[in-house]
Amino acid sequence: MNPAFGAPGTLETSGTPGTLGNLGTPGNLGTLGNSGTPGTQSSQASLAGLGRGQVHLHHISLDQFQDPSQQAGTALIEQTTSLNAHELQRSAGFLHALDRQHFITARWSLRALLGGYLNLAPAEVPLTVTPMGKPTLSPPHHDLHFNLSHTGGLALLAATLGRSLGIDLETVVPLPEVLGVAARVCTDRELTELRSVSAQMRTAVFYRLWTRREAALKALGTGLGGPPEQVEVDGGPARSAWLRALGGSPKSAASALATDLDVSPGLQAALVVCDGATLQLRLFSFIGTGPRQGHGPESDHSSAEQKKPEAADRLSTMR
Repeated sequence: MNPAFGAPGTLETSGTPGTLGNLGTPGNLGTLGNSGTPGTQSSQASLAGLGRGQVHLHHISLDQFQDPSQQAGTALIEQTTSLNAHELQRSAGFLHALDRQHFITARWSLRALLGGYLNLAPAEVPLTVTPMGKPTLSPPHHDLHFNLSHTGGLALLAATLGRSLGIDLETVVPLPEVLGVAARVCTDRELTELRSVSAQMRTAVFYRLWTRREAALKALGTGLGGPPEQVEVDGGPARSAWLRALGGSPKSAASALATDLDVSPGLQAALVVCDGATLQLRLFSFIGTGPRQGHGPESDHSSAEQKKPEAADRLSTMR
């Protein structure tokens, strides 16, 4: 990835202006503390440079542990020691070793990147959760807002100052009961839109609705605690201008940054930043400590947390 940063309010990369290009090629920035390939932005170089007018989006490869090795095992142990008791308890709930490794690497990467902003070691990052379950930072660091989403071998982390935000990343898989799932989580208008498209298009439209809704819900920090109408989105192909209501308010929706993110084929992602319509989005890649680099998202999505079609049940939690 070789991002070209646009003016505030634009979303420009090496892809088409006004989009986020393709984030599906991790591995070009080396490890934390490595200057990376010449001509690219390293995550470490950006950590002290998060301005009030910016959102930083970190593209994180989790696939460095695909092949068992002593070096991989040592790195995983080192990452595990940085996690707190709650994170370790969650990691123990995964049935498959690769899913557990991905979760540990995602949480360590979150801690490493936030620690870079705060000048703290990963284990010292004061992570906590809100009463609704959204991860956040304890005072005096609570002005740094972040959100993480991961599926398979890829994670996305968004960070900004002074504005709540949410990000969602999903693997697109067939959903035979897509209308039934949508009826549980969508507004009446969204459900009508989904019913109006052909059966062949419903999966694609559903995942646009799904990721956009979840990103907005995570930005609000409410989960499914309120009425579905607290968020309303459009399921059309336009990558922006799809947020119709945020917190039940069209005005709040109009002032938010709401955009789809181009990742890899078979994945769908969306980002919402409250009061962020004028922010500049900067893109970075990050690969944590490990022997393997340069691998894209893999196809095993068997984690109990990530696997669809139980996806509707997961909307009530905020990763």
